[in-house]
Amino acid sequence: MKKEKFETIDDKITKKTRLPRDKNIFYQCLKCGEMVPSTPKESMGCKCGNVFIDKEYFRAIIEDYPQATVIKRL
Repeated sequence: MKKEKFETIDDKITKKTRLPRDKNIFYQCLKCGEMVPSTPKESMGCKCGNVFIDKEYFRAIIEDYPQATVIKRL
């Protein structure tokens, strides 16, 4: 099985950062290590609750910004 490769595209996000969205963009929680897709089919979040995507309102909710990063699947 081929291992997917990712690159960090923004590791200094803040409340004012306009987060990119694409099928290959993910938000990674640095607390629990989970990656949340930026365009999920339904609302979802990481297991510790730091990163959450509200599909109904098309928004990302991040509790602790220094503990999240934006990554892209290569």
